[in-house]
Amino acid sequence: MTRADFVFVGDRLRQARLAANLTATELADRVEVSRQMISAAEKGKALGADRLDQVAIALGVPVEYFYQPLPDGVGMALSAINYRSLKKTPEFQKDRADSSLEWAHEVVVRFKELLQMPAVNLPSLNDKDPEALSWDDVENAARELRRHFNLGHGPIDKLILLLENHGVIVGSVALSDDMDGVSAWYEDGPVVLVKHGSPAVRTRFDVAHELGHLVLHRHLTAEDVDDKQRHDLMELQAHYFAGAFLLPEEGFVPEAVRVDLDYLLTLKRRWKVSLQAMVMRLEKLGILSKDQIGRFYQNLSRRNWRRKEPLDDELHRERPVLLERAAQFLAEERILPFQDAFMRTRLPRVFLETFAGLEPGSLSAPVRTADNVLEFRRKGSPS
Repeated sequence: MTRADFVFVGDRLRQARLAANLTATELADRVEVSRQMISAAEKGKALGADRLDQVAIALGVPVEYFYQPLPDGVGMALSAINYRSLKKTPEFQKDRADSSLEWAHEVVVRFKELLQMPAVNLPSLNDKDPEALSWDDVENAARELRRHFNLGHGPIDKLILLLENHGVIVGSVALSDDMDGVSAWYEDGPVVLVKHGSPAVRTRFDVAHELGHLVLHRHLTAEDVDDKQRHDLMELQAHYFAGAFLLPEEGFVPEAVRVDLDYLLTLKRRWKVSLQAMVMRLEKLGILSKDQIGRFYQNLSRRNWRRKEPLDDELHRERPVLLERAAQFLAEERILPFQDAFMRTRLPRVFLETFAGLEPGSLSAPVRTADNVLEFRRKGSPS
């Protein structure tokens, strides 16, 4: 079959362009065509073969990608899409995050065509509008989720693995400098994306922040959060939830007997939360005075730790393992080779490796299988 036998999918071009962090004008300049031609192509008007080859090279995708139909339901979020970003984040960068979510969701849908993934086990802990949600409500929601997961009051050792085992898809992608995470609910479950390359404690807090959105704001749609003030309030609530979930009052406060930096570093190693997040948590609980908080930040600045804290490069950075284990299962069951489980999507290798937490080059080289950490079954097999 030739290219003429396939249907060009303009939305694929939009996805790949955004993933490459290019505007339509920038892509047009690279392949020496008009912006109008790129815009028309994204609406479904096919490019000539030579032009499409140039575009594919510029965007780092195979030509076949542009003829790959979108699976049913991909990118159709049931909830609002939650962005952990600064107020000044350009809409273009939010569109870029949307595109990454669409790709991530597509990968998950493709895996679910072949096997049963861990069931979603994430309760909705709030049905109130953000304006009616008190800080006590947020605190209780974090406490209730810990109870639901049977976590007790101590540190959470492997946060990402915990969520993966409860059906939450977690991955990392390239996001703009002023965006740390994005998440949404889909019909088949939630997806959380955080910035690739962030320090361990930052990644954990970002994941917990997005988890807060998933359990507090699941019932809200894009129209519900269109208001800027409401969006800002939701961000504060998710931030508060992250602190309460990672640092429960019952377990953390009895250990926070001093707020000098050296002692807090021992707590950072144990709880895997930044010094500043710990102090912010104690402040929210009303345990520290303004003078204590002021001295903390003075000492932090004196040691030049405001932007980068000790242990940021030392603590182990968690990575997702769900899709890697799923691909290993498919290979061991002789359903699909490891690489094919990912590459059947026709998405860029770099995106797939980053999103799934694979080592660079994993989808180009032979991969050693490992014991499954998560439970899978063939699609359609009895429970």
